[in-house]
Amino acid sequence: MVPVIATAQNLTEIKFEQGSWKEILELATKENKPIFVDCYTVWCGPCKQMAAQVFTDPLVADYFNSTFINVKIDMEKSEGIDLKDFYEVNAFPTFLYLDKKGSLLNRIVGGMTAPKFLLASKKGMSEHGLFAMKKRYNAGEREEEFIYAYLEILDNAFLKKEAQIVVENYFSNIEKSTLKERRNWELFAKYIEDPNSDLFRYVHANRPGFYQLFGKEQVDLRMLTNNYSLIYN
Repeated sequence: MVPVIATAQNLTEIKFEQGSWKEILELATKENKPIFVDCYTVWCGPCKQMAAQVFTDPLVADYFNSTFINVKIDMEKSEGIDLKDFYEVNAFPTFLYLDKKGSLLNRIVGGMTAPKFLLASKKGMSEHGLFAMKKRYNAGEREEEFIYAYLEILDNAFLKKEAQIVVENYFSNIEKSTLKERRNWELFAKYIEDPNSDLFRYVHANRPGFYQLFGKEQVDLRMLTNNYSLIYN
């Protein structure tokens, strides 16, 4: 019987490369592949769950081994400390999808099932991923449905500051009265933190209408955001 030789296409778990970050970049350049980085810590429970249950899924393994140079990096040791700061990794697990030079293409934060992880990873490398969506945004695309889709990508990437800027710009170009639409109210409630902003002032001045739409408790709680007391009397 001829022995079966394991290849990138038939391994039943993701093959993670060893070596320094410089060596990983060199390998990616040599093989002309993007890089997948599992940013983990030894104490992270979801990181262990991903390693045991998701990275060992045959469909996940097939996609990642055929598509990426894969590497696991402890964000609290040696080069991982600098990479954590460079890529602004603030939660675990964080998954980075980089081009062969190390520039960010996409990022996903948090543990999930194998099917969801595979779907999110493929989407992230498509025209609906972070890099592509940011490029469209920077080119001036501002259609409402695109903004909501882009914000979902930024949320999944744990890029709150960038999302806040997108929301602030979004609200600066629409009528304040649209805050009375539920999904716009939810954007306001989630992202707008400045109690001196025009949006806060508008909500405060029109509280009865917002109470009727969203409930007094929810509106008043939102107006006490970030440990600020109501600044209007």
